[in-house]
Amino acid sequence: PFEPLSNAPLLQLSIKVSSLLAAATSRRCSELHALTLAPGHIRWEPGGVRLVSSAGFLTKNQSDSFQPPDIFVPDLKSFSAVAADRLLCPVRALKWYISRTKPIRSGHHQLFLASTTPHQPVTRDTIARGIVTAIRSVPGGWPAAEGNIHAHDVRGVSSSWAFFKGIPIEE
Repeated sequence: PFEPLSNAPLLQLSIKVSSLLAAATSRRCSELHALTLAPGHIRWEPGGVRLVSSAGFLTKNQSDSFQPPDIFVPDLKSFSAVAADRLLCPVRALKWYISRTKPIRSGHHQLFLASTTPHQPVTRDTIARGIVTAIRSVPGGWPAAEGNIHAHDVRGVSSSWAFFKGIPIEE
């Protein structure tokens, strides 16, 4: 239901973007919830996009003096020339999502908006439900989908998968 993005309903596009960002960054739903389109918080760079959390956001288990690091999301075309991989590119999906939500933002800067009127910013629980919906839609199943499925599973599965593919833990 996610492709082509030009025909996908806003709900499906939201689900795709949130799940791809979760998998690509191994970030918690609260960190995805804190993403904003306020000036200076999203920077398109060669090879990807840099996202900066909302001012005042604290990640889980961090002190008041901690400043969350920027999130760099690489463009998959930097890593693969396979056309099918492009469909899983979080940067491509994010560009579509921002373009599609621009007319309905009504001054809201939070990245994720409800797909239904009045298009208010969503909660982190809504983001988590969308990620679980995406996990359940994976053909052939998701490696951690035995029993109950949680959005938090994406963090462990994506990090472990990357590690076993030889990607350094720092990346």
